[in-house]
Amino acid sequence: MAQPTWNKTLKEVLQQNTVMKTRKSAKGTDYDVEVVPHLEVVSTGSIEEHQGEYRYSIVDTVHQLEYTIKAPNKVDVAFGTELVFDEVTGGTTQNGRGWYKAEAVALAK
Repeated sequence: MAQPTWNKTLKEVLQQNTVMKTRKSAKGTDYDVEVVPHLEVVSTGSIEEHQGEYRYSIVDTVHQLEYTIKAPNKVDVAFGTELVFDEVTGGTTQNGRGWYKAEAVALAK
């Protein structure tokens, strides 16, 4: 019998449709992860480099959410720049706010 859990899924937290993807860890083992295939958001104009990746401060105007997403590539942004993040994943942190990471970011067309 399963035990009830209070952990929310990425779909519940970001209010976006998600899919399950299989990825390979640094140790070579496969694992499944929930991802948002394409996430369209608006930049607050803030970007910072951190450990070889870039943190984008964004706003999801549809769901009224504000958070940061890390991505490996840099895109020049200004306040209001529309961005598309590919394969966004994330999880909970000790403070309950969460972390989010994307495979790539690009300007919306």
